[in-house]
Amino acid sequence: MKDRYSSDLLGCEEAGVAIVLFDAREGMEVEYHRVATGESLFILSGTHEVILENGRETLTAGDLVYFPPGSEHGMRCLEAGRYLAVFAPSKSAMGK
Repeated sequence: MKDRYSSDLLGCEEAGVAIVLFDAREGMEVEYHRVATGESLFILSGTHEVILENGRETLTAGDLVYFPPGSEHGMRCLEAGRYLAVFAPSKSAMGK
Protein backbone atom coordinates (compact mmCIF):
# COMPACT_ATOMS: atom_id res chain seq x y z
CA MET A 1 0.00 0.00 0.00
CA LYS A 2 1.34 3.42 -0.88
CA ASP A 3 1.62 5.67 2.20
CA ARG A 4 0.08 2.89 4.27
CA TYR A 5 -3.40 3.03 5.68
CA SER A 6 -3.65 2.56 9.44
CA SER A 7 -5.75 -0.42 10.44
CA ASP A 8 -7.08 -2.38 13.41
CA LEU A 9 -8.12 -6.03 13.40
CA LEU A 10 -11.52 -6.11 15.08
CA GLY A 11 -11.59 -9.87 15.61
CA CYS A 12 -13.52 -12.89 14.42
CA GLU A 13 -10.38 -14.76 13.28
CA GLU A 14 -11.57 -17.79 15.27
CA ALA A 15 -14.68 -17.92 13.07
CA GLY A 16 -12.57 -17.84 9.91
CA VAL A 17 -13.44 -14.22 9.13
CA ALA A 18 -11.19 -11.18 9.50
CA ILE A 19 -12.79 -7.76 10.01
CA VAL A 20 -10.40 -4.83 9.69
CA LEU A 21 -11.11 -1.14 10.27
CA PHE A 22 -9.04 1.10 7.97
CA ASP A 23 -8.34 4.82 8.44
CA ALA A 24 -7.35 6.46 5.16
CA ARG A 25 -5.79 9.83 4.46
CA GLU A 26 -6.41 11.64 1.20
CA GLY A 27 -4.13 10.34 -1.55
CA MET A 28 -3.43 6.94 0.01
CA GLU A 29 -3.56 3.99 -2.39
CA VAL A 30 -3.93 0.23 -2.31
CA GLU A 31 -2.07 -1.13 -5.33
CA TYR A 32 -4.00 -3.13 -7.91
CA HIS A 33 -3.95 -6.77 -6.78
CA ARG A 34 -5.71 -10.15 -7.00
CA VAL A 35 -7.63 -11.27 -3.90
CA ALA A 36 -7.27 -14.85 -2.66
CA THR A 37 -10.36 -14.76 -0.45
CA GLY A 38 -13.72 -13.02 -0.68
CA GLU A 39 -13.35 -9.35 0.29
CA SER A 40 -16.12 -6.89 1.17
CA LEU A 41 -15.56 -3.16 1.76
CA PHE A 42 -18.14 -1.09 3.66
CA ILE A 43 -17.47 2.64 3.43
CA LEU A 44 -18.05 4.45 6.73
CA SER A 45 -16.86 7.94 5.72
CA GLY A 46 -14.85 9.80 3.11
CA THR A 47 -14.69 9.28 -0.64
CA HIS A 48 -12.80 6.35 -2.15
CA GLU A 49 -12.18 5.34 -5.75
CA VAL A 50 -12.06 1.62 -6.50
CA ILE A 51 -10.13 0.56 -9.58
CA LEU A 52 -11.77 -2.49 -11.16
CA GLU A 53 -10.93 -4.78 -14.07
CA ASN A 54 -13.40 -2.86 -16.28
CA GLY A 55 -13.27 0.70 -14.91
CA ARG A 56 -13.49 2.81 -11.77
CA GLU A 57 -16.22 3.44 -9.21
CA THR A 58 -16.47 6.18 -6.59
CA LEU A 59 -17.66 5.02 -3.16
CA THR A 60 -18.97 7.15 -0.28
CA ALA A 61 -20.48 6.52 3.17
CA GLY A 62 -22.97 3.65 3.12
CA ASP A 63 -21.61 2.01 -0.03
CA LEU A 64 -20.67 -1.68 -0.03
CA VAL A 65 -18.60 -3.52 -2.62
CA TYR A 66 -17.76 -7.23 -2.81
CA PHE A 67 -14.75 -8.80 -4.57
CA PRO A 68 -15.04 -12.56 -5.13
CA PRO A 69 -11.95 -14.77 -4.75
CA GLY A 70 -9.65 -14.41 -7.75
CA SER A 71 -10.88 -10.95 -8.74
CA GLU A 72 -8.61 -7.90 -9.01
CA HIS A 73 -8.93 -4.36 -7.71
CA GLY A 74 -7.09 -1.35 -6.32
CA MET A 75 -8.23 1.63 -4.29
CA ARG A 76 -7.42 5.31 -3.84
CA CYS A 77 -8.64 7.62 -1.09
CA LEU A 78 -10.03 10.84 -2.58
CA GLU A 79 -11.23 12.32 0.74
CA ALA A 80 -10.02 11.13 4.18
CA GLY A 81 -12.27 8.55 5.76
CA ARG A 82 -12.75 5.07 7.19
CA TYR A 83 -13.97 1.73 5.90
CA LEU A 84 -14.42 -1.82 7.12
CA ALA A 85 -12.88 -4.67 5.17
CA VAL A 86 -14.23 -8.18 5.71
CA PHE A 87 -12.09 -11.08 4.48
CA ALA A 88 -13.85 -14.46 4.35
CA PRO A 89 -12.40 -16.91 4.75
CA SER A 90 -9.55 -15.17 6.55
CA LYS A 91 -5.98 -15.98 5.54
CA SER A 92 -5.46 -17.81 8.84
CA ALA A 93 -8.50 -19.99 8.12
CA MET A 94 -6.89 -20.84 4.77
CA GLY A 95 -3.67 -21.82 6.53
CA LYS A 96 -1.71 -18.75 5.36
